[in-house]
Amino acid sequence: SIPDPVKATKFVRSCYVPGENGTGTFAQRPGGKGDMRTTCIAMLAWGDLQMEPGTEVPAALKFLAENSKEYEDVRMAIAAHEAVGVKESPVFEKWSKQFEAMANSDGTFGKGDNAAFMTGGTIAAFLRMGLPVHEARRILAANLIRQSQKPDGGWTNKAGDKSDLGSC
Repeated sequence: SIPDPVKATKFVRSCYVPGENGTGTFAQRPGGKGDMRTTCIAMLAWGDLQMEPGTEVPAALKFLAENSKEYEDVRMAIAAHEAVGVKESPVFEKWSKQFEAMANSDGTFGKGDNAAFMTGGTIAAFLRMGLPVHEARRILAANLIRQSQKPDGGWTNKAGDKSDLGSC
């Protein structure tokens, strides 16, 4: 457990960077420049610390909704929403359509060595958004993940690469 959650809470809040039009981000350190990934991580910390939402959470989520466009940013933004207890958001429809447009004909995502990572990550994102995932797709994803495990016990999302923790 965290030795001093009150100090941790104050630190997280001190990294907030107000933005324009009701948005906001978080920086690695107080007074720094906010960015997408750190804002997602701040929302994960916010949820873990069970902090009161204040004005920072809606501002950060608005920033993420307006600026998350690439797969990994969207996947992280969805996890950020879940971490602070947001179960519904107008942006979820846009993100789910974006992900479905990336689907392979069999319902999986990605190709080759990154198929397990992309499929698992996308299915998790759907579930985090509270969207239904048909049983057949769940089974397909679980089988793909099991089949893609490397001899060392990990996974990779790059062809010919060694296993990496980020792909697990």
